[in-house]
Amino acid sequence: MRALVLSTVTAATLILLAGCGGSNQSAGSSSSAAPTTTTTSAPATTHTTSASHQAGATAASFKADLTVQGEGSALLTLTNSGSQSVTIQGWPTLKFLGANNGALAVPEQKVEKPGAGPQVTLAPGRTAFAGIKWVLGDKADTSTFVATSVTVTPPNHTAVKANLIGTDGKVAGYLELPLKSVQVGTLQPSSQGVLF
Repeated sequence: MRALVLSTVTAATLILLAGCGGSNQSAGSSSSAAPTTTTTSAPATTHTTSASHQAGATAASFKADLTVQGEGSALLTLTNSGSQSVTIQGWPTLKFLGANNGALAVPEQKVEKPGAGPQVTLAPGRTAFAGIKWVLGDKADTSTFVATSVTVTPPNHTAVKANLIGTDGKVAGYLELPLKSVQVGTLQPSSQGVLF
């Protein structure tokens, strides 16, 4: 399978890590210290949308792209690919999967970056943005999770598989992300200021 060259530094890092071997942990595997997911405290409105939008969640359709910005960050774009406007607010939830499609228990922290998440109403074809920051690890380290794909769940909607896009703007045919932890920023109507 072919790997996408993200950048000289990122590619070198991924090649070195890919050669190290090691085990991956999945959500179902046991370990002596299982990581936990934490969130920052925020107003209750950050986590919810109006009842009318929750009721229409099954009709909503999204396209998700996770574009690598460098070795430690990515830009998440959520585009309304449906035929009706939809409102979202708060944080998307990322679920990282290993090569066997098993869920990985990557510690995820939701932070108010660049600030509290406003209600974002997306007409068909419109996009919301969130910054993602991750800490890369060594594949030989048992506390590192090697992700090969990711799904994104918009607030109060169903999950969608994200396209992983390299720094060259191309969708990765195969990509390994050796992750220690992830921070997820709030969804915003503009990409300005969302990156960590």
